[in-house]
Amino acid sequence: MDFSPHTDGFKLLLLLMLPLGVAFPPASCPKPHGRENIVLTNEALLLNTFPEGVVVLFECANGYEKESGSGVTTCTGGSWTELDLICKKIDCGLPTPQEHMSFNLSRGTLFGALISISCDKGYQVYGSSFKRCYATGWRGRATCQLVKCASPENLSNGKTVWDSTDRPKYGEVIRFVCNEGYTLVGGDSSMCDEKGKYNPPPPVCEGKSAASKCSTCLVKDLVCFCFN
Repeated sequence: MDFSPHTDGFKLLLLLMLPLGVAFPPASCPKPHGRENIVLTNEALLLNTFPEGVVVLFECANGYEKESGSGVTTCTGGSWTELDLICKKIDCGLPTPQEHMSFNLSRGTLFGALISISCDKGYQVYGSSFKRCYATGWRGRATCQLVKCASPENLSNGKTVWDSTDRPKYGEVIRFVCNEGYTLVGGDSSMCDEKGKYNPPPPVCEGKSAASKCSTCLVKDLVCFCFN
């Protein structure tokens, strides 16, 4: 009789050996695999074999936290018991309030979310204009600082009135005065606006009139006759 594997003779041989108490090795399990948000613990990753009865532990992946379940699964009869671990994304919550700063939370506050930063009128963002929710919380450093304009330039044939060594800040006003005999064309003041520009633009001082250049001027019939 043929006792090769998968033959009737081999099956008969197995039946004859059972009463003799011949032991067969217990079934082992394949390496277990988690899901997108569930992974094996570091200890379980070090295991190479998974014999009958071995217990391994799963945990939530980075950026997730346990909502329910134990994360324990056991090798039984060559397969793993059902995993009951449920993980959810970490919620970073609201960012820490900062002066003159607001956040666009339209994308939520869960792990991976990105929020944009904006500042009040007259302030501008210094640093990152975004924050991202990581497993450890929000990342992205920024401050809102008051807008500054460039240092005032000297007014040709006149004077720029600004009594500080600092640059003008949003809302501050500089003034202009022309030298004697010159005419101011434009406003006599400019304000530093929210874009860091002077509004209105600085004026100019027009040149002297013909009469002002004379050492002596005789006016007759609204006409100036100049005598030097």
